[in-house]
Amino acid sequence: MNRFFSNLINPQSDELPFYERRRVQMTNALLIIMATSMAVMCVLNIFVFKEYPLAAFDAFAAGVPIYTYYRLKKHQNIEWASWVGALSIFFVTTSFITINQNVNFGAIWVVFLPIFVMTLVGVRRGLMLSVIYYVYIVSISFWGIGIWQEGDWGFQSATRLSIALAALIIIVYFYEHSLFLYRQREEEHLKKLKVLSTQDFLTGLHNRGHITQILQDEFERAQRYDSTFSLAILDLDDFKKINDTFGHNVGDKVLQKVSKYLQSHLRKTEHIGRWGGEEFLILFPNTKLDEALQVCQKLNQMLEEMDFEDLGPVTTCIGVCEYVKGHDLNHLIAEADKALYQGKRDGKNKVLPCSMLS
Repeated sequence: MNRFFSNLINPQSDELPFYERRRVQMTNALLIIMATSMAVMCVLNIFVFKEYPLAAFDAFAAGVPIYTYYRLKKHQNIEWASWVGALSIFFVTTSFITINQNVNFGAIWVVFLPIFVMTLVGVRRGLMLSVIYYVYIVSISFWGIGIWQEGDWGFQSATRLSIALAALIIIVYFYEHSLFLYRQREEEHLKKLKVLSTQDFLTGLHNRGHITQILQDEFERAQRYDSTFSLAILDLDDFKKINDTFGHNVGDKVLQKVSKYLQSHLRKTEHIGRWGGEEFLILFPNTKLDEALQVCQKLNQMLEEMDFEDLGPVTTCIGVCEYVKGHDLNHLIAEADKALYQGKRDGKNKVLPCSMLS
């Protein structure tokens, strides 16, 4: 039973942040309550009270949330559904109180709009709608002095209703506003955590874990759609000598400068990450070996021409490999690594393809 009700009100996606998930749950719950209550009133007005015009109104009032709930479940349009829910409460409660004139304490229904509306449409817009609602309810309650409750509704009753409704709106506003601020802080915190978990602290590039995941996704995509991709592993030549001669601070600045340069000269569809130490891995989606080689040769040449002040030219070796069906990802990386170290043995400052295609 609990699972049944949970499926009724919970969003289909489990990845929504807390505040948005709560909004979907509140909207679904409201739509279900409105549809059920209006359907019950429709049946009572037909078979018990014989109030057929009211039954027709109740049937329409039940149909709106049912249709909205269906649209929300099918299309996940929470913005549209939440506004339908909020405006439905607005018009149903104001219409009911206007007609009911507090017979059998019907004015108690005014509490529903402030409780729901700020969650449904947001704090600022919900407060504006609540203020409009408040002005209308207060106006009609003072107009009803000597008329409502068969003339028993007086100034004191209207004043009490006004104060109680104002207090409720203020309490709900501060509660929802505090949740909104909490959500903002939580989202900022999650963004920072995401950066820390995916970004290399020194260079700002993808860290090894994240670039590996991106590479794995591309590998699976190539297998699924019979596409291709290439990857390159780049290593700075004689980087240890730079650290030993000029110090690690200078070495860090070299890594940062090289990283910024590489990132700025790659297309948005291409990915680069720090593979370890002075090694970088570059992913070229939907790119054949000869195209990737051309890009890497340009990068290598332009890096050699960069000004590193007293360090002199900084050169690189790059091993480039294309995905070949039937080989796993680890083998692909190992082959690119072999090509890179072959370049080291051949005198450094080289761009070499791997031997998988030969």
